[in-house]
Amino acid sequence: MSNPVPNDSIHIAVIILAAGASTRFANGHKLTALLDGLPVIKHTVRAVQSSSMSEILVVTGAEHAAISECLRDTRVAVSQCADAARGMAASLAHGIRQISASAAGAAVIPGDMPALTAPFLNQMCEVFRAANGERIVYAATRNGAQRNPVIWPRRYFGMLADLQGAGGAKGLLTAEFEHAIAVQATDDRDLDDIDTVDDLTKLSSLMRGGH
Repeated sequence: MSNPVPNDSIHIAVIILAAGASTRFANGHKLTALLDGLPVIKHTVRAVQSSSMSEILVVTGAEHAAISECLRDTRVAVSQCADAARGMAASLAHGIRQISASAAGAAVIPGDMPALTAPFLNQMCEVFRAANGERIVYAATRNGAQRNPVIWPRRYFGMLADLQGAGGAKGLLTAEFEHAIAVQATDDRDLDDIDTVDDLTKLSSLMRGGH
C-alpha cells in the first residue's frame, strides 16, 4: 500500500445514475415524481451537494429533458448517455469516461435514493480517504447487506468503463469483495430506493413522520 495521503488531497467525484426507464413505476417516471414537493432526483442531488464531494455528474437517458428541467437550478453537470437502453453498465461507463483526471475515486449513486443524507455520504468519504483511495467502499444495512452507494478507486475506472449489461458493477464488486469496506447505515431507510408508486408513498409517509 502506498504512503498515506492527506485526506483533503483525495478528490471523490460523483456519478448519479438517472438513465433508467422506470418501468416498474406506474405513474410517469420515478425520478421526476414529487416527494415532499420536490422531484425524487433533486432530493438525491441535494444530499450529494451537501456532502464533501464537489464534482457531480448526472447521467440521463431517454428522460434527459425532463430530468434536466428538474435540476436546472442545482448547477450540476447533466450528460445524456446515447446507449442508456443497453443497461445500467452503459450509463456507468458513460459517466466514468467523463469525470476529471484529478478524481481518486468515483461514488456511484442511483438517482432514486432520495433518503440519502450528507452525513452518511461524508462517513463513506472519510472511510475511502482513510484507506488512501485504494479500497472500494460500499453502503451496507445494519445487518451487513450490501447496498448503494459504492465508491470506486481510480484503479477500477478502466474496468468500469468496459462494463456491459443491466447489472451495472455488481459482478465486479462481487469479484473484488475482499478489497471492499462496508459502511453501515444507522438507519436502513437512508438506503431506500424508489421502484414503485408504493415505494414513493411509503417513503413520503416516513419522511413526514420525522425520518
